[in-house]
Amino acid sequence: MKKLRLLIIRNLALEMRDGHSLNIEYLSKELRFLQWHKFPAEYLPSDFQRGGLVVLKLWWSKSLRNNPIKPLNSLKTIDISHSTNLRKFEDFGVVPNLERLILEGCVNLVEIDQSITLLKRLTILNLKCCIGLQNLPTSMGSLKSLKVLNLEGCVSLTNLPEDLGLLNSLEKLNLGGISIEGRYLPSWSGGRQCNNLMNTIVGKGFSSSAGFFSLKRLVLSSCGLGNEAFPENFGCLVSLRHLNLSNNDFSRLPVSFNKLSKLHTMNLGYCRNLELLGPELPPDLRWIGLSCSVSLDGFLDALMNDQCNMACSVICEGCLKLATRQSSERTTFTLLKRYLQKRPRYVFNFVLPGNEIPSWFTRKSFKPSITLQLDPNWFNSKWMGFTVCSCFRTPSPSFGYAVKIEELNCGLGRRCTYEKKVVSAVDFPMDHLWIMYWPRRLITSDILPNIPVDQEWGNNCSRLTFSFKTYDLDGKTHTDKYIRSCGVHLVYKQDIEDMNPVFSDGIEYPFEG
Repeated sequence: MKKLRLLIIRNLALEMRDGHSLNIEYLSKELRFLQWHKFPAEYLPSDFQRGGLVVLKLWWSKSLRNNPIKPLNSLKTIDISHSTNLRKFEDFGVVPNLERLILEGCVNLVEIDQSITLLKRLTILNLKCCIGLQNLPTSMGSLKSLKVLNLEGCVSLTNLPEDLGLLNSLEKLNLGGISIEGRYLPSWSGGRQCNNLMNTIVGKGFSSSAGFFSLKRLVLSSCGLGNEAFPENFGCLVSLRHLNLSNNDFSRLPVSFNKLSKLHTMNLGYCRNLELLGPELPPDLRWIGLSCSVSLDGFLDALMNDQCNMACSVICEGCLKLATRQSSERTTFTLLKRYLQKRPRYVFNFVLPGNEIPSWFTRKSFKPSITLQLDPNWFNSKWMGFTVCSCFRTPSPSFGYAVKIEELNCGLGRRCTYEKKVVSAVDFPMDHLWIMYWPRRLITSDILPNIPVDQEWGNNCSRLTFSFKTYDLDGKTHTDKYIRSCGVHLVYKQDIEDMNPVFSDGIEYPFEG
């Protein structure tokens, strides 16, 4: 195997005896890719010279402790995730062209050597769940190519680099689970407590030409953030598209959030103190998660305002206080109509506690499925898609729900499935409504997932069955026993103008069982 370039070793049990080193001299000098699951040695032999090696993956090693290796100038990826005895990665100078460093789950890793600043081409640094990590280099601003920095779950981390805000190429930053209580910012913060953690992110860039202008995804979940955590210039993260602030302590958001003009998704789930949302919401928001934000009661009012132009999917599992303020039917129609007017090409999801299918759904069933007999001319240029609704009882804290469309007597054998996964903190059974708009261009088949349905399919379809189920997130248990009722509506262009139904007040409370 002198010309071997790719080698993958999995679940090969090798025990290294005391005083014996790993003899891998027989490996091909042409090796470019080495992946060794449960690597058995404490380190790569010092005479390991594979100058052409590009990818090195040594996963789940219980023995690997350090990295005394000869220079590997071609190496671009090091992934030694879940190597539980690794304490320090030394001398990054031996891998000068490294682009991806993945140390996820190295629970005994204590520090990252200062020499990491030599890696001018590093684009990904993943330190997720390095729970023993205490120190990062005091300066990381020289990593000008870094695009992804993942520090999620680094609960022992005592500092953040003073020049973190100078990483101009950074696109994804994950600080989830790094509690700020009792922590201090670097010296430039004046010794204030880390309630001003955000100043580390935005405070050093937006008064000058530097800053996180490239940041697209920011995760600050479970950071203990309160009302005073957000600086006034937080809205200057001009490229931000995805923001996760779930499981924090604030009761409101600053008005400056509405300056996040490119923000598409915002997760505020499990923010149990959150009471009010309104004009601070960014105008182009497309999805907002509010699951189990149990104190919230001032959000839907803002969306119902005729002056509000925001059209987004809203997920409100467990928000009983929010649901009792007004009819979920009225809210459904307002949100759905606005969405169909502004974003008819995209999926719409709305979930809220409730137990009555809105009257707009002319086809209803008290069973977990419903079959439609279709008009011969149903598939025409004005047909936009399907809107489906189901009332279900939350079966467990972690679950999902799905709708499946099946042809009957079509002869083409197509079947379409849409699934929505949920991790909920609802500790007791509660009825919820799920309303989903499924646009025409995204209705494909399980067999041909990238090909939309065509005129031939429409001409041959005379009946469609819509089936609803819930399932465990492990995917092993599917059932329809938690589905109370369902409804379907075929959406045509004229429906948008005709959506002025007579609202009923027939919702029964409570939804708990």
